[in-house]
Amino acid sequence: MCRTVGLLLAIFTLWQLAGCNADPIELERYESFPASKVDVRIVISSEDEWKSILAPFADAHGYRLRIGRVHPTHPEFSVSLWRPDSVILGANPFELQEYKFGIYAARQDAPRMETMISILDELKSDLVGK
Repeated sequence: MCRTVGLLLAIFTLWQLAGCNADPIELERYESFPASKVDVRIVISSEDEWKSILAPFADAHGYRLRIGRVHPTHPEFSVSLWRPDSVILGANPFELQEYKFGIYAARQDAPRMETMISILDELKSDLVGK
């Protein structure tokens, strides 16, 4: 799991350094451990399915959304939702139907821990309801 989180952090950092995001995330403040984590069992087989489920959640909470395959020939997807104060990362490192999501504080003025836990719980309920 540590390797997966490290890989996701590396991908996200490269994404930020490439200038693909205009939001001012303080990378030196970016936490290495999530404020909260959830595991969700869900069967998703395409990026379009992910977008149809996650886009309303992202819009409602002010997150930008990126979904992509981890490898061109493998069915795994990574999910990134970010806004200036927090980042949500999701991946299915071991089982195709089990996604692990974590929410990370991205700045010193990030939402309180209870708020981040609430956001992640709402994401889980949105995914489980599908």
